[in-house]
Amino acid sequence: MIWLYMDYAWKKGETRSFQFGNRGVSTDTIVLDEMFKQNCYRWFGNELSGARIIDLGANIGSFAIPASVHNRVTAYEPCDRNFRALVDNMLLNKVNFGIENCAVGESGFGYIGGYGGCSRLYKDVSELPQFRTREDIKIPVLGLDQVINEEIDFLKVDIEGSEYEAILGASPDTLKKIKKFAMEVHPDLRDAETHNKFMEKIKEHFDIEYDKDAFDRVAGGMMYGVRK
Repeated sequence: MIWLYMDYAWKKGETRSFQFGNRGVSTDTIVLDEMFKQNCYRWFGNELSGARIIDLGANIGSFAIPASVHNRVTAYEPCDRNFRALVDNMLLNKVNFGIENCAVGESGFGYIGGYGGCSRLYKDVSELPQFRTREDIKIPVLGLDQVINEEIDFLKVDIEGSEYEAILGASPDTLKKIKKFAMEVHPDLRDAETHNKFMEKIKEHFDIEYDKDAFDRVAGGMMYGVRK
């Protein structure tokens, strides 16, 4: 079974359909709705064309695939099953862009707990929740300094809490390369001190809008930023 979505491919007057395979994972409909119905990553407008885009937490490609039609995209997805679905959906839609099967956060190694739209990165295998699907495979974790080595027009981030380590570990020079971002933030997954340091660093480099009501199913919300 294939899900079919109609969407504007960020070019005025152009309509294109996108296909995503139904693999029977309930959270897939959530990530598709975030993109195609809630427009969570459309804050930057529909006219983005010829841009350099990085997608952290690509999942099944709901953002990266449409974005790749008129832009240069690199997508990062650590969960192996999500990554395979991403590749399948790229083939379905006949698009091609850079993909990396690794996590982004605090540079080093980690483990993935869960899959679908809820997979999270854990530092140690002992931290993996027992009641959720596990991937007991040690995976590489890149820091933001390793990911961004040129000016980025748009950075999309949905990495289930690892946004804190990614931002706090990034150098000022790296953050200055990011023109705009849309980020799902998860303050419930980190302590207050870490969240405050994270917000201070974000506000030092970006003018932000923080929409905590964008999602009614998580404790966090969407943050949007423009480089100062």
